[in-house]
Amino acid sequence: MSYNRRMARTDLRNIFVKAIRDRSKPMPRHRAFQIIENVLGTDEPIFVLRAKDRLSTMALEAYLAIATDNGTSDRFQLSIISQIQTFRQWQQVHPDKMKTPDV
Repeated sequence: MSYNRRMARTDLRNIFVKAIRDRSKPMPRHRAFQIIENVLGTDEPIFVLRAKDRLSTMALEAYLAIATDNGTSDRFQLSIISQIQTFRQWQQVHPDKMKTPDV
């Protein structure tokens, strides 16, 4: 692992530990994405779905359908199915945290 990726992971861990300790100050959205991009080691754009998003499972199901239609491996499809199930389980346990996406 490169020095930059190692430092990015350390940076990520430290920032999240600090955010957990002080929940009154949310991390700026742009900073969170910058950290994730650093950990991934790329400047490639990313898109994140959170389980609290009421539309997330529908989006994952649509992605699964597109992936299946385009001949992705069974293993890849099963990983999406597993994630859909994980999202649904979380949503059932935390209905009070669900929200409609906004900016």
